[in-house]
Amino acid sequence: MSLTSKLRVFLVCVALEAGVFSGVPMRPGEIQDLLQQMNQAVLAHVLPAEGEGGDDNGGSPDISGEWDVHGSFDPPSVARGMPPHADLVCTFERHAERLQGTCRPSDGPAGVPVEGQVDGRNVEWHFNMATEPGGKKQTVTFVGVVNDADTSMKGTLAIGEMRGEFTAEKQSRGYLPGSVNATYSPE
Repeated sequence: MSLTSKLRVFLVCVALEAGVFSGVPMRPGEIQDLLQQMNQAVLAHVLPAEGEGGDDNGGSPDISGEWDVHGSFDPPSVARGMPPHADLVCTFERHAERLQGTCRPSDGPAGVPVEGQVDGRNVEWHFNMATEPGGKKQTVTFVGVVNDADTSMKGTLAIGEMRGEFTAEKQSRGYLPGSVNATYSPE
């Protein structure tokens, strides 16, 4: 028996003796039951330390799903031929710290493969694309931070020497597969 266990038994015995002297005795069977309960293994739920998250990803965001990404380029990039704004729809799948998926123009059907990583609430993803028809492909990189609700992110974007900022909103589609969506408009 360890020293801690011996000390625990001694303290319980002292408490029981105090009960006997005050007129509240316990029968030997009750004492035995109490000692057995004290030696039972106890399952404890440990709360995460401050700064640690409680979800399956160790506090990292759940960014799987479809995101509407709105980018805006800085004035020097626009002066060099970039459009002022670019909108994308990106769909992500998260595998531990690895990020995969596709990004496509918001008005286009075709997407390009995306790779990236998640580190805490920090997210980075990139893909290759040509900025003009027949042009050389360049790497497009997004670096951002996901909000605590896992519903939006913001950060910076870069294509070669071009720079800008982006915001993104996670899409929560308001329907279930097989359901009917209808719109009511009074006449």
